[in-house]
Amino acid sequence: MKTRHILGISGGKDSAALAIHLARKEGDWRYFCELLAASDCADAAREIEQARQAPAIEHFFTDTGKELPEVYEYLGILEKFLGKPVRRLSPFPNGSDANAAPFDHFLWAEHGGLLPSRRQRWCTYKMKIKPMNAFVGDAPTINYVGIRADEASRSKLSSLKNVTAVYPFVRDGLVRDDIVALLEETTGLPDYYRWRSRSGCYFCFFQRKSEWLGLRREHPDLFEKAMRYEEETFDPDTGRMYTWMDKISLADLDQEAGSMGERDGEIIASDGPRSWQESLLAANLAEDDPHDQACAVCSL
Repeated sequence: MKTRHILGISGGKDSAALAIHLARKEGDWRYFCELLAASDCADAAREIEQARQAPAIEHFFTDTGKELPEVYEYLGILEKFLGKPVRRLSPFPNGSDANAAPFDHFLWAEHGGLLPSRRQRWCTYKMKIKPMNAFVGDAPTINYVGIRADEASRSKLSSLKNVTAVYPFVRDGLVRDDIVALLEETTGLPDYYRWRSRSGCYFCFFQRKSEWLGLRREHPDLFEKAMRYEEETFDPDTGRMYTWMDKISLADLDQEAGSMGERDGEIIASDGPRSWQESLLAANLAEDDPHDQACAVCSL
């Protein structure tokens, strides 16, 4: 069975940069032979050597239907640059429940209104990892992952035995500055980096308070929708309500932000637009914090 070659696009800088980096290697089949041979993928390396042709990499994106608008915008920019589509994967098996938003379906039909959290990360498995595993199937597969040479190892994106993760940035010694330079000379970076450290759903529970305030400022309509999810989980019999953050609801955060003039001590809205680098440094966001790593699918 012929080996498949896949690359998941999260909407973040690292996976986008990897897609561009490997696209630049399309004329160099020897690069892939060496990369795979060094990654203990001898069979896949032999296939490429025999064909004397770089592999056709399949790009995919697992869509929850609740991603940031900037993520969808950036996917279009990346597709235009690569000259090929990024396949959207649905979490619904066999296209069932196609009229419902995937997140809403799983939230109410399968989890009874239990919002996902750091302790109950059902969204990661059901809407990111499971669709990817279904997409891969039984074929031997090389999964190109955008972990950089300056990062600690992150969680595997698939538990399938027929999938082997390969890390081109690690082998090539590329670090954050290299990724930044690559994107600045090609597609640019997603606009959300001005106020948030990762891609993913607009209500991701891995956001820090400063990022929630960034959502409130940049997308007030989405902040309102995130508040509504919390309100809909309220149980009048018990007085219990699920919240995205520990110990504080978005309604309370909204009131708190209004009373302190849109400030939270990490990001100051009145400062005006920042570059993405300035925002990451100013807010000390979680990207390189080993104690605050979000879903690897959305952090790359």
